[in-house]
Order: sequence, then structure tokens, then C-alpha cells
Amino acid sequence: MAKSRKKEWLFIDTLKYTRVEEKDEHLAWELAKKYTDKDFSFTDCLSFTVMSRLDCRKAFAFDQHFRQMGFEVFP
Repeated sequence: MAKSRKKEWLFIDTLKYTRVEEKDEHLAWELAKKYTDKDFSFTDCLSFTVMSRLDCRKAFAFDQHFRQMGFEVFP
């Protein structure tokens, strides 16, 4: 992506930057331990945890992991 296009992301009103909290990390590890039959990464589990905390039910994702956890997936 061109340098000028990257900066456009900073000004999109619909995006919200959210920091991970310590409790999110602990809950993500618990999720990873619970779903050993899945190939979720820690990043997946952390995303699930933060999205749940924020009551965010839609994910922009290209793999099946978010759908497996009950999120609505785009594209």
C-alpha cells in the first residue's frame, strides 16, 4: 500500500483502536487451552476475547476461525 494510503486508515471514522487489557490476555490463554481441537492462534484467541468484551460480532477475516467462534465474517 502506498505511503499516503496507509495514513488514510488513521482518519476513517468507523475504525476504533482498542488496547488489549491484561485480563484479555488471561482469557485468551484460557480459550486456547479450552479449544485444543482447533488450530486457533493466540492472536485469534486474543481477538475473540477483545471482540467479545466490546460486543463486536462482525469480523473481517479470511479464515474459518471467527465463524467457528460464532462471529459474522466478511468478506
